Amino acid sequence: MKKLLSAVLLCGALALTGCGGEATSSESDEAVLFESISGEENPSSEAPVEQGALDESKAEQENSSEESALEETSGDVTVEEETSDGVFGAYLMKADKDKIGTTNEYGLLYTVIYAGKFQDGSFSVDGALSYKNDPAQDTISVSDDVKHVFKTDENTVYQMIGGEDGPEDVTREEFIEHFNNCLEVGLYFEATVSDGVCTLVTIAA
Repeated sequence: MKKLLSAVLLCGALALTGCGGEATSSESDEAVLFESISGEENPSSEAPVEQGALDESKAEQENSSEESALEETSGDVTVEEETSDGVFGAYLMKADKDKIGTTNEYGLLYTVIYAGKFQDGSFSVDGALSYKNDPAQDTISVSDDVKHVFKTDENTVYQMIGGEDGPEDVTREEFIEHFNNCLEVGLYFEATVSDGVCTLVTIAA
């Protein structure tokens, strides 16, 4: 009987020891689990800060792109290809650029060319041009301030008008030189278009 009681007590002691060990192990596991969860919380708590910084950077880039696009848009110039048959003209007077859109003392809209560029197969002039069907006709309309582009070919004639000997045909290169020299003088520039191509370009005193 004593042996049986001793055996029971021994088993009970072992059972308690085993439970204590499991408890310790369980507490240890819970501690590790807690640390693991805590460790996961730290990165997640930093994530919103990093995401916020990312969003802010992205917003700045978008704003910068919009400003760039706005600058490019504001620098855009309206271009008109003048292919209608007729006569286009204006005064070469860079200083009168600000008068475009206004009228003179006779109530007529100012026609002004303040810049131009010649290249192979075409030339362009910037400003407000008058338009009429033929040289003898009165002005039908005056354009806005735009870049007017005219096509040319090997048959385009370049003339200077106003000399003692009347109209003088000049080379394309000579005409370009006269054009650049006359932008501040106020001489009259005229371009005649037929079948979509400029057949005659003149500068008259």
